[in-house]
Amino acid sequence: MNSINLKDLVVGVDQTVTIAGGWEVVYANLDNAASTPALKMVKKEADLLLNWYASIHRGAGYKSQVASEWYEQSRDEIMVSLMPIEIIIVPYSPAIRLML
Repeated sequence: MNSINLKDLVVGVDQTVTIAGGWEVVYANLDNAASTPALKMVKKEADLLLNWYASIHRGAGYKSQVASEWYEQSRDEIMVSLMPIEIIIVPYSPAIRLML
């Protein structure tokens, strides 16, 4: 059976920070409820989206048309498969939908 190391799926889990005394330590995110880091697969897709991002519903240019279409598509439920589990993400605001 394949095991998944969840740390391998999350952006920035190995980020180091400097603490008092000049020591470098791996950052421990103790506030996931308010600021959970993104999954690497989400970052990858967001990075692709940023290459095409333009004004939503306000431009006639090609990038604006593409971004507007993606925005409209994002209003539907987004299914993300993380074998062997499935997660369903239902965005609740336009800003969150766009980030996904």
